[in-house]
Amino acid sequence: MGHRQKIKSIADFKASVRAGGFAWPGGYPVVFVCDDGSVLCHSCIKRNARSVMDSLTHKIRDGWRVMGCQIVEGDEEEICDHCSTEIGG
Repeated sequence: MGHRQKIKSIADFKASVRAGGFAWPGGYPVVFVCDDGSVLCHSCIKRNARSVMDSLTHKIRDGWRVMGCQIVEGDEEEICDHCSTEIGG
């Protein structure tokens, strides 16, 4: 299982959510990247899973359509575009 670099289906999305907010091995934080380039933390993805799945199912470009996961490594830092939480760094 694990995080999917590219998310093309509900199954890919669910597997990535189940894999958690951190990559293994290494324990680096994972962010979800949407079709509009926004970055979302694992907590926001879990809270808004219905919106994400609806956007994936109907191919809606509304900012909730997740396209993949990305690992935030080392000194990198991302900020969740939904809740403004600092991720990594």
